[in-house]
Amino acid sequence: MTATTIRNPKVCRIMPMLGSSNDAEALSACRRVGAILEKDGQSYVDLAAAIRVEGDMRPGGPAWDDRAWRAATGTRPRPHHRKAYTFTPAQSAEHRRMALWVRNADAGRLSDRERQFIRDIAHQRRELSVPQADWLAAICDRLVMEARCA
Repeated sequence: MTATTIRNPKVCRIMPMLGSSNDAEALSACRRVGAILEKDGQSYVDLAAAIRVEGDMRPGGPAWDDRAWRAATGTRPRPHHRKAYTFTPAQSAEHRRMALWVRNADAGRLSDRERQFIRDIAHQRRELSVPQADWLAAICDRLVMEARCA
């Protein structure tokens, strides 16, 4: 891979402003760098190619050595089949109790989709996803509010 050079020294002076905590300033710096590169017939791809990195992983750089990485870090890749738990067992039990309460308090107030959802989670012994737990809580809240207003 041939090394690319950035022709305009202004780019090097503006680059530190990209790390500004002020979003408007950082965006403005990004736009200015883009305008300078475009004026010189270059692009952000050329800018990225011009950056030298030790242990370069770009095409043409040294090949990735998985054995060396494992030996250096002492880590193994995390198996994909292992579950990352989001809720505690107590929270999962509470979700099942909520689903049973909703099923018993339905009285025709649930839609077919909600009724199927509640039926599925009341019988399954698996943990809910965060969006499912939020939906279950919203259904419970709605039924409680309807019961109070009735």
